[in-house]
Amino acid sequence: MTRALLVATVLLAAPVPGVAGQERGGVESVGFAGTWGGRVNIDGADQRIRIVLTEAEGGLQFTEYSVKRGNVEEKYTYHRGDPFKSTVNGNTISLTMSAVRASYTGTLSREDGRITGTFTREGRTFPLVLERVGRAGERAHEDEVPTSRPQDPEEPFPYLAEDVTYANPIGGHTLAGTFTRPAFGGPFPAVILISGSGPHDRDGAGVGHRPFLVVADHLTRRGIAVLRYDDRGVGGSTGEFAPATSKDLASDALAAVAYLKGRDDVDPGRIGLAGHSEGGLIAPMVAVESPDVSYIVLMAAPGVRGERLAAAQTELINRAAGVSEEEIAEMVEQLKAMTATDPWFRYFLTYDPAETIEQVTVPVLAINGEKDLQVPHEENLREIEAALVRGGNTRYEIRAFPDLNHLFQHAETGAPSEYQAIEETWSVEVMEVIADWILKTVGR
Repeated sequence: MTRALLVATVLLAAPVPGVAGQERGGVESVGFAGTWGGRVNIDGADQRIRIVLTEAEGGLQFTEYSVKRGNVEEKYTYHRGDPFKSTVNGNTISLTMSAVRASYTGTLSREDGRITGTFTREGRTFPLVLERVGRAGERAHEDEVPTSRPQDPEEPFPYLAEDVTYANPIGGHTLAGTFTRPAFGGPFPAVILISGSGPHDRDGAGVGHRPFLVVADHLTRRGIAVLRYDDRGVGGSTGEFAPATSKDLASDALAAVAYLKGRDDVDPGRIGLAGHSEGGLIAPMVAVESPDVSYIVLMAAPGVRGERLAAAQTELINRAAGVSEEEIAEMVEQLKAMTATDPWFRYFLTYDPAETIEQVTVPVLAINGEKDLQVPHEENLREIEAALVRGGNTRYEIRAFPDLNHLFQHAETGAPSEYQAIEETWSVEVMEVIADWILKTVGR
């Protein structure tokens, strides 16, 4: 969701060397080397961060960064040329994690040994205190509890599942994913799942859930082939995620369309896209560019310009968290005054998805939860429909589902802080609506 939790989660672009330009003596005297862990609360959702720093010739080497949401951990390990950077000035350290568009600046206390500072992700800042932890990060994660995910499918599956790779000639990298299809028959209608903001694996893993795994399983059991893939630079996919804008990521989905078109078990005239959150912003881009896209499903997709969406998210999420109206107003003003240096964030703030949706001529299903605080359903569904009408597209369906949040879970308030605690990964009703609509649209 959505990057850092601003688009998820809205929720430092160029690669930089892994060894800081810092005099060795300063590093040793302060003692930053070691494993550090801490917690950052992003829009009410608790994330546990671990950072590993080691001594290296000429300075301090940033060797590992990981973030854990619930029981799911994303880990980034340094290899020469990776976008990790650490610099030290006295007892202050600055860290850059370009792979996840994040940075941290903090000051080490000689009294209690903690680093107190500010964590920044995609233009938003949050307080973060780091403490020394064991190599496995025991203190940072000690209070986790096992979480039940009853919708996770288990093998053996009643369908075929195949690990696949395909090239993106525009970006010059390779995408890796999983293709599932019914065991018998074909060629089948197919759908490509496009993830929301932030680096996601093919299952869309986050806050203890694997929503794309669950959705792919459901749709395949209904007779629809599904391709889901690791974002560039994630899992088995090559390339760099950090500098990519939504437009760049659209080329990955475009490459997925070309890949499916070449498979004998896929009907080339019945290939569609289903994008969640930012993925729902990307799907119309691809549909406009490729004549091989026969339909799109927009799941909690933005229908308004990014700066407008970011302000609405800030208001709704912080209001649900009990923040005062005065503080919320101040946050919104700070957001408006923000100078975005990250290419993705700059693109997001200024891009108007309605202009692209107007050009979409294929059938569209746009759905959202009425308790979505990240992409508020009323305004965004309204603007999506208005854009379709302006473009003359009459083949669309708009649905809002009561009691569902941004992840299409049944929720109490819709706040991101609830995501992990909810056992449900994705509403069965919504998955049935998607499957029914696709089969009705492309024919059985």
